[in-house]
Amino acid sequence: MCSYRNGFVGFLLACLASQTFAATYYVDQLTDDDGACTPGACSLREAALAANASPGLDMVFLMPGVHELTIPGVGELHGFTGDVNFREPVEVYGSTLGQTVIDGNGIDGVLDLSAWTNSQLTYVISDVTLRGGYRENYFGGGLTAVASRLNVRRCVFEDNYALRGGGLYLGNTRATVRESTFVGNRSGFTGGAIARNSTGLDYTLLVENSTISGNSSGSVGGAIGAEFTGPITLRGVTIYGNTADFRGSALQIFGGVETNYKIESSIVEGTCDWTIEAGPDSLGGNLFSPDSNCNFGHATDQAVTDFGLGPLEPGENGFTHPLLPGSAAIDAGASCPAADQRGALRPMDGDGDGIAACDAGAYEAGAPSGLADIPVLPPVGLLLLAALLLAVALPRLR
Repeated sequence: MCSYRNGFVGFLLACLASQTFAATYYVDQLTDDDGACTPGACSLREAALAANASPGLDMVFLMPGVHELTIPGVGELHGFTGDVNFREPVEVYGSTLGQTVIDGNGIDGVLDLSAWTNSQLTYVISDVTLRGGYRENYFGGGLTAVASRLNVRRCVFEDNYALRGGGLYLGNTRATVRESTFVGNRSGFTGGAIARNSTGLDYTLLVENSTISGNSSGSVGGAIGAEFTGPITLRGVTIYGNTADFRGSALQIFGGVETNYKIESSIVEGTCDWTIEAGPDSLGGNLFSPDSNCNFGHATDQAVTDFGLGPLEPGENGFTHPLLPGSAAIDAGASCPAADQRGALRPMDGDGDGIAACDAGAYEAGAPSGLADIPVLPPVGLLLLAALLLAVALPRLR
């Protein structure tokens, strides 16, 4: 006969069994070495080399501080020199955003998560600042992902450079980017912050609750440059103060059809460069610059000359532009996630009319940051929590 006790224990054991990892590596050394990853002497590069030699999903936890890459060598694909390469699925977690930095030091890119074999390996990057990557003739100054499945959360891409995708480059990759900031990144050709090149509709990109500010391109797509097909969705994104030397200081999309590109409750300051005649499929609640060629056609979209944004300020999840009193973005959004980029609850009554409504962009006015901050445990943390609950509950259930 099945009892409640057995059911409870079975549930916890099922949770434990459902999350399995080949290995877990704790990076406890900030200096850049390429030897063995041993307790008390494991660098980020050494953890990556060990994870690459360990088939299956691995976990990597980074100590706070600046992990500076100092072993030069461009174009090496296994991670012994230059950027740090992961060739097996991995989840990488910083201790706290702003306290965990990987600095490319200008010798190469920062992280390369490219499967290359089109095996669509899964990668997670969370609570890490990626800065100082430099790829003069290649892609992805901060992070490159090719033929992969990528989940970026609570990360900052800062002061990186590449020919395409100064901050982030995605090639035939399914990607989600949430609660993240792109600032001061540069590209020589397209995608000052993000460049995406895909050849199939399965390669989707979702950018949500994120800020893309102060990035630049030597040609097109100062914030985001996308080539060929593959759906893109922007939701609750602030795109502000980006530049391009030729066209599309904010957004550039080449190829595809408008129904592949959706935008909702976002701020897009600057110009757009589309090869799609009708522009993207607006889901409403967007603010854009007049005469920008963005062609947001929903009845709730607004063309504004002054977005009412304050300077970038640091917060729990990177940098955001606060909405100044009277900003047109306040209560102007359509739908929105339950929290903004900072973790503040959404929606709020920002304009005092008695009706709570979503703000456009990544920032919700009238809500102190951190109200919705619920610790998000990585899978190994869930395992430990489940084990603890099991240890506490068993004596009580006997």
